[in-house]
Amino acid sequence: MAHDVTVDDFPEGAFNLICSRFVFEHIADRDAVLAKVVRSLAPGGWLLLGDTGPFPFDSSPNALYRKVSQAVLSIATKRMGSDYEWSRAFPAQLRANGLVNTGVHASSHGVGATPMGRAWRLTAEHIAADLNTYFGITAAELAEFADQVESSSFDDLCIASVAAWGQRPPATDLPNPRFPA
Repeated sequence: MAHDVTVDDFPEGAFNLICSRFVFEHIADRDAVLAKVVRSLAPGGWLLLGDTGPFPFDSSPNALYRKVSQAVLSIATKRMGSDYEWSRAFPAQLRANGLVNTGVHASSHGVGATPMGRAWRLTAEHIAADLNTYFGITAAELAEFADQVESSSFDDLCIASVAAWGQRPPATDLPNPRFPA
């Protein structure tokens, strides 16, 4: 059964676990939807969110790679309305919605002679016209970028996967079946 979290209503406390992967960054009213999702958690239930984070590009020592990669994300944001910076505030959004036992983890795949390098090259090539129009990235720069991101001698980090989790506080007024009152 499929549901649309931006439209469908769920009973309060209906779920023990809610997992969202690469969804919230694409929702325009993500703060309101997150509050709705948290209300749908049962007392003691867990929420796991995963979205992307662009921060590996900000510290890249390779100027061309940094320039093109940041431009790729900017075009994606412009085209889709996505917010790839949202995950940078993990897990503060969860605590702001009353969740406890929060945590965060980030990881990043490398580019170079990797599947991620190929995917990142194809992504840039797919939006080459926009990269030129909005960021002045030339065909020569894009060709150099394409060679870099698939080269076995080029190592850098690509977009990060950021996961955050939190628990709805357990109900304190319910008896614990393991320890009767």
